[in-house]
Amino acid sequence: MVLFWGMAWGATLELVPGDDLVGLSESLQPGDELVLADGLYQVRGQIVWSVVSTEDAPLTMRPAEGAEPVIELIPSEEGTYDNDILQIEDSSWVVVEGITFQGSVDWTDDTENHRGVQIANSSHVTLSEVTIMQTGDHSLYLAGTNSNITVQDSHIHSTLSGYGVYVGCSDASCWTSDSRLTNNWIHSIGGESSWSVYLAHGSQGITLSDNVIYGSAGYGVYMGSTEYGDRNIFEGNAVWGLSGYGLYVQGGARIRNNILFNIDGTGIYSRDPERGTYSDLIISFNTVAQTTGWATLLEDWYEQFGMVLANNAICNPTGYGLYYEMPTIDTATPASGNIVTSNVACGLVDGLDEFPDAMTPGAGYADFVDVETWDFYPASSDSILIGTADPAGDTYVPEVDFNGLARDGDSPEVGAYEWSGTGNPGWAIQEGFKEFGEGREVIEETVGGGCCQDDGSGSAALLLTPLIAVGALRRRRRP
Repeated sequence: MVLFWGMAWGATLELVPGDDLVGLSESLQPGDELVLADGLYQVRGQIVWSVVSTEDAPLTMRPAEGAEPVIELIPSEEGTYDNDILQIEDSSWVVVEGITFQGSVDWTDDTENHRGVQIANSSHVTLSEVTIMQTGDHSLYLAGTNSNITVQDSHIHSTLSGYGVYVGCSDASCWTSDSRLTNNWIHSIGGESSWSVYLAHGSQGITLSDNVIYGSAGYGVYMGSTEYGDRNIFEGNAVWGLSGYGLYVQGGARIRNNILFNIDGTGIYSRDPERGTYSDLIISFNTVAQTTGWATLLEDWYEQFGMVLANNAICNPTGYGLYYEMPTIDTATPASGNIVTSNVACGLVDGLDEFPDAMTPGAGYADFVDVETWDFYPASSDSILIGTADPAGDTYVPEVDFNGLARDGDSPEVGAYEWSGTGNPGWAIQEGFKEFGEGREVIEETVGGGCCQDDGSGSAALLLTPLIAVGALRRRRRP
């Protein structure tokens, strides 16, 4: 270990494998910097930080230049594992970047339940370009009440039975607010009842943007009630290869520019959590396809406030497209104030009698370039998706599309992509981080396996178009 003192920024500690990383953490002071040389750092017990730093002098952990340090949890002398590899609690202004946290080499043993990183009762914590992997329980756990947490450009994968990211408390007794999870790669989350990302009731003002989420035994993303707090935001994400639900929403949210497909269950599902907080849910300009259940299933929308379903491409040509639950009441009851308009749908559609402009029949998979290669860009200028979206402000037209390219505000496209000519000009959906070309616009407003048939619900439905037609990057990130 080498230690240097700065004049106003705390100490810089240069560590090498074999140094006592756990013991050194007990003496950390505001503004200290831990610089890790290349190699494997095996730790017994958990690294615990509880430091209140400042914006100008945060507590920082980072690699030495060119290094790729790995912190691995190993059993204690008694043969047991502590719950977390790194725990940040009662802290503020903390930065962790470029570090890999991995569970024990025996992480597939179902007797282990260790977690990766826990952040509790803290604010202004940033995880950037970290990897969290091989944990028995949650990879990342935001416990207690937190605010201004940022997780970006990070690789979260391979849990045994825990969640990829778990935020808050299930009973809303704690919550996280004003935070961002952006440009992350999340996959291989184990456990049939596990979620890739779970925002418990009370989570509010959280933005999930441009994440790549796939290949898990359980569910995709859950967004609970905001308990009257700010809407959560789900934009620009690619979600596929999951069971149950791709996205399950029970609270105020703005859901735009996402692509959800190849899901053994429901693509987007919303339902009243019966907490008196079900309102302000915006679902617009998404592409949802290839699901065994309903591509989009909306329950309990009737007479709610601020509910919008507009300009989405919803496609299951020989299956279940869009279901809007209508209440079993007298048909003379006035229509609700919801906005349901200008969606392009194929497959079974049910429950939209009160919305004459709710949808247009699509041409099945022929509307897209090639669903078999996960290319959901509009097939050509003749696609029904082109220029048919409702541009009204009530439909929440994004300023950019899934690729981060500008949308035509006067005549936008339906679905996640804006058409700018033949061929997708942006990132091809694949396993890895979502990448952007140089043409991407950075706008603050936007930052805030195959399927089998399954049973649907509803009756008196309409079957639409049962035809199938076949038809320079940012900086490199560590895998």
